[in-house]
Amino acid sequence: MVMCIQCVKSVTEMFKEIRNSAEGRFHQLFLEATRLCRELEITLVMPRNRNHVKIPSDIPAEKHIEFYYRVFIFLPFVHQLIQSLESRFTKHKVTLKGLSGILPSFVVKQSSSDLKELIKLYASDLTSTDSAVMAELELCRAKWLKVVPSLFRRQQCRAWLSANMEYFRIFTSY
Repeated sequence: MVMCIQCVKSVTEMFKEIRNSAEGRFHQLFLEATRLCRELEITLVMPRNRNHVKIPSDIPAEKHIEFYYRVFIFLPFVHQLIQSLESRFTKHKVTLKGLSGILPSFVVKQSSSDLKELIKLYASDLTSTDSAVMAELELCRAKWLKVVPSLFRRQQCRAWLSANMEYFRIFTSY
């Protein structure tokens, strides 16, 4: 799940970068689309504008078509894609934050109020009282503050197993 969230974040950042540099990026796409349309004998057209133009523009019609497709088709599509990815995976970030709260590297960094939120999140799964769980998490936190931080990143499972389970009963009750 962590990898999925990271992939979505990198894809979203890529689309934001595409949106921010839309003129250059879209120009290459438009040239390729124009080439394909010529090969297939398709004419690129723009929807008809009903407004009366008193002074004709000296910008070539091809530039108008490119501008139209970039502003009215490409940019809204990229924006909608970004919004869709962010809205779909935001709730998973909250869940992931709660799940990561039980890892040693995160328990060490969390404050008491964060630990209380963690207890509320897992209240239905816990068999002990909130105060007992809070005390055990504080014990766990104190223990992991003494452990070398490199152990967190490389061997979190082994680190949990090396803990004295007599003191951390909550994690062995399942």
